[in-house]
Amino acid sequence: MNFQRIQNWFQLKFLLFRYFYYIVHILIPNGVRVIDDNTFTSCCKLESTEIEYESELEELGKYLFTSSSIENITIPKKINEIQEMTFNNENKIKHIKISDNNDRFEYYDDQLLITKSLPGKKYDTLIFSRRDIKGVHITNTIKYV
Repeated sequence: MNFQRIQNWFQLKFLLFRYFYYIVHILIPNGVRVIDDNTFTSCCKLESTEIEYESELEELGKYLFTSSSIENITIPKKINEIQEMTFNNENKIKHIKISDNNDRFEYYDDQLLITKSLPGKKYDTLIFSRRDIKGVHITNTIKYV
């Protein structure tokens, strides 16, 4: 699914694509700044998202990909907030790519998505861990899970 023909979208709304069973890949256009809670809930065939390089995306809502088949996701440079439970029940995520220009998030050891509770501080908050890992080392800077 490609939204490039839709102009001036700044928010993908709550439940907009819920139960769109046939979506496999979705391209999020540059102008979208917020993806609301549950936007892609139960898109059971959705495997990947593509977020354009110059994306204005700043926020990902709660339960975003619940009951999807999402394996890959990109965190663009302007994302500054990922709601709690954004990746709830995401058993298939294998890779999270974070823009080189985003200093708020890190995909630590290709297993853990971590963030800073305050800009300019150390990574101290664990947001997500892959579900297929056998063991993990959590750095001593992590204070919040």
